[in-house]
Parts: sequence; C-alpha cells; structure tokens
Amino acid sequence: DQNAQEYMNVLQKDIFEANVYVMTPKGRVIDLPNGATPIDFAYRIHTEVGHQTVGAIVNGTLVPLNTPLKTGDVVSVKTSNQSSPSEDWLNVVKTNHARNKIRSYIAKKQKENRAEYIHKGEAMFKEEAKRRGFEEKDLRHSKKLETIFHQLSVTSYDDLMFAIANKSLSLQSVFEKLGPNPNLASTEQE
Repeated sequence: DQNAQEYMNVLQKDIFEANVYVMTPKGRVIDLPNGATPIDFAYRIHTEVGHQTVGAIVNGTLVPLNTPLKTGDVVSVKTSNQSSPSEDWLNVVKTNHARNKIRSYIAKKQKENRAEYIHKGEAMFKEEAKRRGFEEKDLRHSKKLETIFHQLSVTSYDDLMFAIANKSLSLQSVFEKLGPNPNLASTEQE
C-alpha cells in the first residue's frame, strides 16, 4: 500500500529529525530534541552545570546560549559558580527537563527572597506602629489585624508583611484600616 509506505517514511523522517546527537569533548553522545540549545545540553550533563552555565563552545567556537545545536556538534559549556539561571532561559530551552530545573531554581530563589521581604515588612510595620503609639505586640496578636486582611486583599500575616516590604501596600493604608490607636487618650487625638 502506497499510503502506508509514505506514512512510514514521513514518520521515520520525523523521528530522525526530532533528535539531534551532539558530543561532549570526551566523546560522550548526548541526544536532545531538535532545536535544543547549549543550555539544554548543560542541564542534560548535570543540574548544577546547567545552573552555572555562562557560555558555550560549539565545534571550537564561542556561541550564544540560544544557538540551536546540530547533530555532530561537539559542545562544551563554560560555568561560573557566581552565575545562576535567568528567567529568559525559559523561552530558549527545548527540553522539559531543563525548563523544570530552571523553574524550580527560580521558585526556590523567590521563596528565599520572600522570607527576607517578610522580615523587612515586619521591621517597617513595627517602626510605623511605634511611631503611631501602637503597642506592636498587641497589634500582632489582636484579631484587628486579621479583620483587615480581606480589605487589603491579603490572606495572611506573612502576605501582609510581604506586601508592605515590596511596596504593593502602603503602611498608610494598613494603619488607616486599623483605625485610631485605642491606647491614646482622646485629648491626644484632637
């Protein structure tokens, strides 16, 4: 059957063209999907190699990291432990393996930075509470703070402190929602 034969030819061509076979300088063959880049290659070697990639040499020539690799290329990557994955890499890589490693690295970094932001937000909040004569400990443990979460579009104390630190919420708006300080005598309010 002519159609079946044509279909098989197309399928074999697709399968063959779906992969490129590149080599490390030591001759190890690495198979990658067509369109794969030196970043994909680096992550295939090792996650840390991928994370620390700063440059690529293909067939003895320094090339941009978004260069598509071809079958027969000899690829080596330059690394630096001062380097880390860029979010732009997500638009360049072709393998899910590399994409997942980059995403998890970025998510981990954001989580680490989130803790720093929460800490910074708490310091800003405490300072403002003190300036306004609030007892910060009382505020922190009162239900008053929780009652304003939905008004400020946050779901938790940490979210609130994160929002204060990254300036998506102003201290002014937080304290406006909290209302006047009940500890201050009425004469001080006037």
